[in-house]
Amino acid sequence: MWVNNQRNKGTTIREERKKRLDSIGFTWKVRDHISVPWEFRFQQLVDYKRVHGNCNVSQGYKPNKALGIWVKTQRKNKEAMSDKRRKKLNSIGFAWKFLETWGVRFQQLVKYKRIHGHCNVPRHCKANMQLGKWVNNQRNTKEIMSENKRNQLNSIEFVWRLTAARPKQQRQVRPPTVEGPKKKKIKLYDNTAQEDKGAGHEAWDSHFEQLS
Repeated sequence: MWVNNQRNKGTTIREERKKRLDSIGFTWKVRDHISVPWEFRFQQLVDYKRVHGNCNVSQGYKPNKALGIWVKTQRKNKEAMSDKRRKKLNSIGFAWKFLETWGVRFQQLVKYKRIHGHCNVPRHCKANMQLGKWVNNQRNTKEIMSENKRNQLNSIEFVWRLTAARPKQQRQVRPPTVEGPKKKKIKLYDNTAQEDKGAGHEAWDSHFEQLS
């Protein structure tokens, strides 16, 4: 009953008390999901990082939307959070500042890859022109990008440099050759061949006998 009273007070609760409740991960809105122990959500975040390589759970993360809400709450309550919890989050590489817009675009890119099999969104993608521009911007800002973001993009095999496809060279077609009239082959007279035939052979024998 006391817990419900704190929630019902809303903005009328003292700032000091509000900070104390925030420091223990107090859930102000029950409809955001039933209140669960902080350690339980933390372990879910550890499991998420083991799979995805980062702690940037989107609020629209379908398998566990409550975890996405919890992550956002931790960022919001950083100053009022106990040192123990802050150190635990730091130990797993928790990113305290994370642009929601970047996270949304990243999730859109993950979905795009799931459908198309790659991350090469055209700049003028009709389905999502903003995503195409965002992808191009990631390539241009790689050197100044945080390691956390770079690792997230690498985890989905993001291509940082696109190689322009070379235009195919057209095969040169040779014009058909026009053949002229075929020339008749003229056989040269072969004395030796003629002498070997008929009377020529006999004449040779006669001359040979006279010579001997």
